[in-house]
Amino acid sequence: MTGSDSQSDARASPADGAGRRVARVVAMAALVVVTLAWVGSRVLTDRVGSVQLAWWVPTWVYLAGALVGIVVLWRMVTRRTRLGFVVLVLLMVGYWLGPEWRMHTGPHRVFGAYGEPTVRVVFWNTWEDPQTGLVDPSIGEGADVVILANSWRSDAPEVLRESTGLGSASIGRFLILSDCEILEVGSTQLGFTTRHAGAQPGEPGAVDSGAAAYVILAPGPDSSVTAFPDGGLVVWMLDLPSSPSLSRVRAARQAREVIERYAGERGDGAPGGFPAPDLIVGDFNIPRRSASLGLIAPGTRDAGVDTTGALVGTWPRRTPVLWIDHARLGDRVRAITYEAMDPGTSRHRAIGVDVQAVR
Repeated sequence: MTGSDSQSDARASPADGAGRRVARVVAMAALVVVTLAWVGSRVLTDRVGSVQLAWWVPTWVYLAGALVGIVVLWRMVTRRTRLGFVVLVLLMVGYWLGPEWRMHTGPHRVFGAYGEPTVRVVFWNTWEDPQTGLVDPSIGEGADVVILANSWRSDAPEVLRESTGLGSASIGRFLILSDCEILEVGSTQLGFTTRHAGAQPGEPGAVDSGAAAYVILAPGPDSSVTAFPDGGLVVWMLDLPSSPSLSRVRAARQAREVIERYAGERGDGAPGGFPAPDLIVGDFNIPRRSASLGLIAPGTRDAGVDTTGALVGTWPRRTPVLWIDHARLGDRVRAITYEAMDPGTSRHRAIGVDVQAVR
């Protein structure tokens, strides 16, 4: 090595050391931010509007960001710090596969009361403009009730009528396919003024006002369904706005207020609002386990509480990362199965739930 080479190395060493220190500080700061955002959003969910978008980001995205920072820092930190990195990664992976995706829970089916009948309800938001694929009729297989939202631009009604043989009735923006007797219906707009995600101002149909409806179903003369609670099965249907900027807590509270004020045509002496639900299905545009979900109909629970099995997502249909289409239950029914199904087209997957009356 020549003298000039030694002098060059000596001059480079302080710069290299400073560069490594800067890289360490930046990588550590980024890792801290990712960790705090993940922990804070998992604790607060959508209770705080400023955290809402962070809550919607799946854990695997935070995990990928954390791993990048850990790889950069691995040779720059102590053995104890490396152990902390391993613990953080294990916590993220455990949460991702456990509470978030429920991969630990095995098959979808659980056992209700032995020999008691069930009723299968399928919900699907068919919204897609234009329709880009063919409807898979198998999503209606075995269904006693199929509920479609926003189906006026889809051939889903015709396909599913033919495949299931069920009759149909429209309630607001929802279409019900069933052979059950309809005892009572009601529907209302929720009064939001936000735009559909991706819609341009002034575009026809750009305003996403949100909608809610209910139906009380009883076994029909041509129906083999006998699993309804006394007085009929009360099903609510919801389609909440999709705008990312809309606070989901505010949206849930507004939906609840409108539903509670509903007068409709329930008859003399009937209390205001929708009747208490046995089952709520719909496109909530709110991820699972969000605090806002419990505000719409307090006392209801996610159908996933009753069942086992992985719940990966319903949106977007091709590569689902968020479960935003839900089935929620009242006290008079229990869920036996709960799953998402690819209908072959639309932006959303369909959901299917088998419920059983609690006797």
